[in-house]
Amino acid sequence: MRPNEAPGARAGPGLSPGALIRRLEDCWDEPGCGGRPDAEILQGAWESVAGERPAELLVAGNRFAVRFRDGPVYMGDFALEPDVEPKTIVMRIEEGPAHHRGKCARCLYDLDGHTLRWWLPEPGMSEQPTTLPGAGDPRYLYMTLHHVGPAEA
Repeated sequence: MRPNEAPGARAGPGLSPGALIRRLEDCWDEPGCGGRPDAEILQGAWESVAGERPAELLVAGNRFAVRFRDGPVYMGDFALEPDVEPKTIVMRIEEGPAHHRGKCARCLYDLDGHTLRWWLPEPGMSEQPTTLPGAGDPRYLYMTLHHVGPAEA
């Protein structure tokens, strides 16, 4: 995503924003999205409802944009590792503060219906825990996000 490009303008290879929205609407009212893969459940807009730092997350295809309400915006692509315990989202930062650009953040996550629990490490940290850390673990920025809607066309 380019810095001036609207989030959701690109939905990833082979999936137009309109098709992405239709797929999201198919599962919107179903808790857990009817057994859909995590990559599909994550699509759309998320807003933090608890945690250390208020933020918004937009996921479209394999692209993400995170806007912390106190300033920084991060954009890039990601790959899920849903079969690893704990589940991991490897986020490659393309845009954001200069000291984080080009680094990967091995974020941990837990999805429960329309709720995403998310642990963000310092980008570039290589340690991979074998269990989900507690909400107060100083190695991670922790937040709980709620799914607020599909990506805009």
